[in-house]
Amino acid sequence: MQIQLLSAVLALFLLGVFVPALRHKITSWPRFTASLQAYRLLPAGLTRAAAGLLAVLEAIVIVLLLLTLFINALQTLAFFGAGVLFSLYLLAMWVNMLRGRDMIDCGCGDEPTRLSIGLLVRNGVLVGLSLAGWQLAGYHDTSGSLGLLELVVSLALGAVALILYSAGEQMLTNRSTHRKLWMES
Repeated sequence: MQIQLLSAVLALFLLGVFVPALRHKITSWPRFTASLQAYRLLPAGLTRAAAGLLAVLEAIVIVLLLLTLFINALQTLAFFGAGVLFSLYLLAMWVNMLRGRDMIDCGCGDEPTRLSIGLLVRNGVLVGLSLAGWQLAGYHDTSGSLGLLELVVSLALGAVALILYSAGEQMLTNRSTHRKLWMES
């Protein structure tokens, strides 16, 4: 049961990462597509289609992660999908940093945040957590679902993890803003 609880906490945490990211993509569509274009990984004509595909894939992963709380058999697919998306984002950032192009807004959320080693580490951790969830899915009975107590505990632990994650995200954003202010003066 502990493995199932840990899987639920990971699913809730990853939901808390993906939901605001997808909200940003939808509500700030022009800014998101501009950020994606700035990565220069695709021909300009494919940017909008790629942005749409990423938004759809994130929505699918969100639905799968949510459903894993009630249908354990979807955990493998949900965690794998999350890991693939985080890996794509990590690779895109890394390629541009290798090119010396770190002045790009990562496209991750509402606050513009330039590419940095901190973002690479963050995405590496998110890939690792997704892979951990994927591995955990194979170590417990996927035929059952969480009881009410386990669901409440996983919600509480997931909320704590998201609060800590949000604090780290704000530090990355503040660092990016601070660097920009000092470089322009």
